[in-house]
Amino acid sequence: MNELLHLSDLSLQIGTLTAVRQISFSVAAGEQVSIVGESGSGKTVTALSLLGLQPGKITSGKAVFHTGNKTVDLFSLRRKELHSLRGREIGYVFQEPGLCLNPAITCGKQVAEIIRFHLKKTDKEAYSDTLDWFAKVGFTEPKRMYHSYPHQLSGGQKQRVMLAIAMAPKPKLLVADEPTTALDVTVQKQIVELLHALCSENNTALLFITHDLGLATAMSSRTLVMQQGKIVEQGLTKEIFSLPQHSYTKQLVHTRITMETQPATKPHTGSEIIVSAKNITASYTDGGLFITKAPVLALNDISFTIRRGETLGLLGESGSGKSTLGQVLMGLKIPDSGKVEISGRDIFNMEPDELRLFRKKFRVIFQDPFSSFNPQINIGKQIQETMAVYDLYASSKKRAEKTIEWLERVGLKPEDAKRLPDTFSGGQRQRIAIARALACEPEFLVCDECVSSLDVSLQREILDLLLQLQTQFNMGLLFISHDPAVVKFMCGNVMVLKDGKLVEYGTTAGVWKNPTSEYTSRLLNDIIS
Repeated sequence: MNELLHLSDLSLQIGTLTAVRQISFSVAAGEQVSIVGESGSGKTVTALSLLGLQPGKITSGKAVFHTGNKTVDLFSLRRKELHSLRGREIGYVFQEPGLCLNPAITCGKQVAEIIRFHLKKTDKEAYSDTLDWFAKVGFTEPKRMYHSYPHQLSGGQKQRVMLAIAMAPKPKLLVADEPTTALDVTVQKQIVELLHALCSENNTALLFITHDLGLATAMSSRTLVMQQGKIVEQGLTKEIFSLPQHSYTKQLVHTRITMETQPATKPHTGSEIIVSAKNITASYTDGGLFITKAPVLALNDISFTIRRGETLGLLGESGSGKSTLGQVLMGLKIPDSGKVEISGRDIFNMEPDELRLFRKKFRVIFQDPFSSFNPQINIGKQIQETMAVYDLYASSKKRAEKTIEWLERVGLKPEDAKRLPDTFSGGQRQRIAIARALACEPEFLVCDECVSSLDVSLQREILDLLLQLQTQFNMGLLFISHDPAVVKFMCGNVMVLKDGKLVEYGTTAGVWKNPTSEYTSRLLNDIIS
């Protein structure tokens, strides 16, 4: 195959940190290559450097890219020259779609704008092409999604919009940075098949960044394994994961959670109910500021209980109502009808000040960690502020000590307390979010996709940590996830949501062995391993 990109001896400095050290690899036209490694290993900054978007400074290296009848060094191009390649020649799907979409413009118009700019299509042609791309990335109602704003979409739906934006110009090289992190297994499988089809139809090369070894196996013929800014192993994907040579690769393969991994918990049989949800129905209005449309039903008559010390899994596709249910349990969204009791108290029958203080008992780890932090305050102060709100510990000095303790428990360093949120990788930000939530020592915790952005080794560490803390504090956990393998490992009991309805509820082992709904069977069959 003809070589499309050749990266040689790339080194990159961020402040005093050498983030990437003498990276070299190539990608051929139409080839699919994965980069695998832990959070902070340098995967994303390596990919961002191809478009001149990297933080810090490139200190050495070349990135020779073949475009048209000429070759260029991407690192030597002027900003205007590089801008002409972005999108049209090199597409990029970012890890956090919520930060990339314009909140004031409908999703359809954002895709159509790219089509008009790069492919010189008319407004009518761009509109038609946008609907086609929305259908390709899994939207069943392309027209409705065209007129929807980003805030009206779930995390997985926003990621599909980003995929449409990146794919529509049919670039020669597509860089996909964790493009399926927020997607359920069914849509994940659709996206994998779509990426394969795009590469095949347009001879598009794919650089696929992921922490999921199963996805790397499904997506690529070759894989690069990165650790601490270096490539420690590279070669044919199947050979690397079947017979890993480097100790770090062996660790990744060993700690990966699959459907064959033995569960860590059993169905909980305790008697004390910590959370009781009865007949929860909730809707939202799908409209703009001045146009009111019929409400969309997000939850339809949902009832369940969570006992002290129990981990209840909540599984369902993007847009099924999982996060909405989590918001209701946190008192962040008032349901149309129904009742939620936590520790015997009706949270929707409290005065605002009383509810604010009561929130110490129930905390949430959000799906998108970056948007839950103040970008102008270091993360140490933000964790301490959470403790101070609930009068935890006697002094600010003690709270600072506890902050360092929690950061270390989730795999970060004491000096990280002084850094701002935007200086961390996506996985590191998720670790900080977990530390902040657990610092209050809550009785009930909602984990909304809390390990979806983490590499396999850290994912296992965080899950083990949550289970350890659950035992220590005897917490109840609602574990929201799109990954059936992680739910099977983590949860003794499980609920499955589809279109706001509860289609399955029982022990995880029983549901996985004999699902009663066709939807659950499809989820289990679509797992990429």
